[in-house]
Amino acid sequence: HADRIRYLACLALHGLANDHHVAQVLETLNITQALTKIVRSEPVLVENKRIHKRLKREAIKLIEHISDACKTSESKAIIGDVADATNKRLLRNAIVERTQISFDSRELVSLIADHLRDRGFRQAASALDEEARERYAAAERARA
Repeated sequence: HADRIRYLACLALHGLANDHHVAQVLETLNITQALTKIVRSEPVLVENKRIHKRLKREAIKLIEHISDACKTSESKAIIGDVADATNKRLLRNAIVERTQISFDSRELVSLIADHLRDRGFRQAASALDEEARERYAAAERARA
């Protein structure tokens, strides 16, 4: 009767595993390893060959069901996390797009020159400073 009891237990677990939380618990308990051993085993008694064959089929179905249920719930969680991150990114982008940024061009050029200097591009920063002085001086002469 051992194979019959195992078969009925597999049927019961398969029914319970329809709930993804139960499937996760079964996966955590490594029930699939025990089921794999059953699939590889021979019947306890030779006269139970037919029930053992049904047990193997049910064990394989249960392994597949548990694996699929856990993958699906993990995938849903991952997809949910990705969707949340994407929504946050889209919201930030929308906020940035709507934000009016105004700056003084002289301050921006000075900031860029300072950045270049901090990074070791002293000649580039000096060239930018020089060109900026010339352009702003020319612009002020043109206004006067």
